[in-house]
Amino acid sequence: MILGYDYNGSVSRFIFQSLIFFLPLFFWPSPLKFELAKISLFLTGGFLLVFLFLAKLKIKNFEIHFKNLDKIWFLWVGILLLSTLITQIFPYGFLAGGYRHQSVLFFFLLGLFGLIAKGLGTKNAKIVLKWASAAIIIETLIIYAQWLAIRFDFPILSYNQRPIGTIGEPNAVTGFLALGLPILVVTFQQPLISVIAVIIAILLTGSKAGLLAILAELIVFGFFWKRKFPYKKFILITSLFLIVIIGIFGVYFERGESRFENRWLIWDLGIRAIQEKPILGYGAEGIISAYDKQFSLIDRPLFGVVVDRSHNLFLDITLFSGIIGLVVFGLWLWRASQKLLKKRSWVLASLTGFLIFSFFQPIGVTHWFYLIILVSLTDI
Repeated sequence: MILGYDYNGSVSRFIFQSLIFFLPLFFWPSPLKFELAKISLFLTGGFLLVFLFLAKLKIKNFEIHFKNLDKIWFLWVGILLLSTLITQIFPYGFLAGGYRHQSVLFFFLLGLFGLIAKGLGTKNAKIVLKWASAAIIIETLIIYAQWLAIRFDFPILSYNQRPIGTIGEPNAVTGFLALGLPILVVTFQQPLISVIAVIIAILLTGSKAGLLAILAELIVFGFFWKRKFPYKKFILITSLFLIVIIGIFGVYFERGESRFENRWLIWDLGIRAIQEKPILGYGAEGIISAYDKQFSLIDRPLFGVVVDRSHNLFLDITLFSGIIGLVVFGLWLWRASQKLLKKRSWVLASLTGFLIFSFFQPIGVTHWFYLIILVSLTDI
């Protein structure tokens, strides 16, 4: 029981488990419809769970059991709401907006999902992790199938002849697999084959950020997880192998990028945009207008091109909610890390992989959802 909510309801349990499984895999087979499909599914499931939550409130004995992490998260959402009220015109940024549609409503519902996840109980939490493992395995197999289809010139959706899974972009799908790899380790009694399969899938996408995330997770498992881990030698060998592979990728497989995708340029322009609105930023999904202006100032107007993220989570948070928002969000990350490190929880590996990945790549709906659920499960 949490917030007066009884998770044992079969309908609620079905909705929650369905989102865990289907959210990564759900998409509309049309360009730019991956994130829109996922946010639609997320909001549908979110509204249904909120309705059931309100319907099952026990008014007489109702108590709100917010923990410190929850308070910090909703404080940040409040700062984001204030920034959006000041800078955006309703409903943009409040309900939807941009390509990713990560609005104030989205982040508010994420916090509610985290609260509900804490009411799962150990038995239901294990079931949720099994559904998540199934989604990760299916995603891995899809990447293999796409890679083979590309090699044999079958007409499928891809990005520069690279697999995109059901997330819509090579790096984005590896971010999901990196988040999910620790789930496989704790779910299966013999996780070695599944771990190797995920690493190979990430290699097939050609994502350096994904490889870095996996490398960091393996290190966390080898040195911080409280349970005895029987594959430390394998971890050390694999880590060295990944270091070599990442170096080879960097030297021999440097991909061409457009002048609008240069990460150093985007980071530089993001910092310039922050300097114009340092306190509260541009509001939810206000990054697009910020970059439109900054590219115009350097005589590179974004005609027919949208830059909606800075390819760095901390720059994105600052552009969304200013320095005040960054401090509060940073506090949430810090407290989450402290809790996970104290418990020597396996979720620390997922959080580490997420942070490494998010330092270089944009974060989608699926990444956010899985992160919040995993961090919340440590309270069970």
